Amino acid sequence: MIALDFFTQQQAIFEYIREHFKEYLEALPEPDYVHDFPDPDKYKHEGTLFVQFGHYGFQRLTNESESMTITLSVYLVVRNAVPETLKERLLKYTTAFYQMFDASAQNLGGIVDYGTIESIIIYEYVEGRRDTKASEITLLLTVEL
Repeated sequence: MIALDFFTQQQAIFEYIREHFKEYLEALPEPDYVHDFPDPDKYKHEGTLFVQFGHYGFQRLTNESESMTITLSVYLVVRNAVPETLKERLLKYTTAFYQMFDASAQNLGGIVDYGTIESIIIYEYVEGRRDTKASEITLLLTVEL
């Protein structure tokens, strides 16, 4: 029987990000960390990092093991400044996240076996508002079970 605990695994990934992201922020203010749907109307801090777990895929490797692929979306949302400042802050947060992930040997400190950043999308306007910008970072994380 393959042992798997989704709750514990999600919490470990979320905590890893919360503990290590700040190491790459340099002079940027640390964002709020939210393990919830990215709702900019509910969360109004000047910087928020949302973590949302999406699709789980499984592939049988042997009679006793499987490979699990997790799609993880990280949303970085900035607000409460002029558009030029927001764009710079957003791109620096996005760079910091990329650096944190890369420095973790792309395995979040061994929580997963390996991972990749599949895509990064920059949103100039969130819900049509000029005072809010966001980036969406999609990661594919693989774990052998």
